[in-house]
Order: sequence, then C-alpha cells, then structure tokens
Amino acid sequence: MPLEEFRKKIDALDETLLETLAKRMQVSSEIGAFKKKNGIAFKDPEREKQLIASRRKLAEKLGLSPVFAEKLFRAILGESLKIQKQKNKPKQ
Repeated sequence: MPLEEFRKKIDALDETLLETLAKRMQVSSEIGAFKKKNGIAFKDPEREKQLIASRRKLAEKLGLSPVFAEKLFRAILGESLKIQKQKNKPKQ
C-alpha cells in the first residue's frame, strides 16, 4: 500500500477520534448542568481515580501503553472539567 493510503487512513481515524471527543465534551457539559442543578461538586477525585485505573487496564488489554492512556485521559478529564465549569457559570 502506498504511503498516501496509510495517511488517508490515519486522517479518517483522527477525524473519528475528534468527533468522538466532541461528543464526549457535550456529555460533560450536560453532566456539569446536572451537577450545578443538584449542588454536586464539579470535580470528583474518586471518580477520576477509578476512570484512570479502568482506562489503564483497557489500554493494556488493547496492546497500548497504560502510561499513554493515563496521560490522554488526564488531558481529557481536565478539558471536561473546564467545560463543565465554563458552560455552567452562575448567571450574573
């Protein structure tokens, strides 16, 4: 297969990855609205700990580096928290 074909595959996968992340961030925004309405703290360290552990295990099962998965999901969680807070600021 020519290099350009491999690159097209990567480009398509990257597009799918970003579309999925956009959907995840939309759900995070909805979760933020729920938390605000119900007086729940945006940050949940125990949930984050569980999520990171489960994603590390899944990454290893899939043949990926658990360290890479942890870095990736820490970045995703950071962005999710930011979105929850930004989109659910108190009205002034």
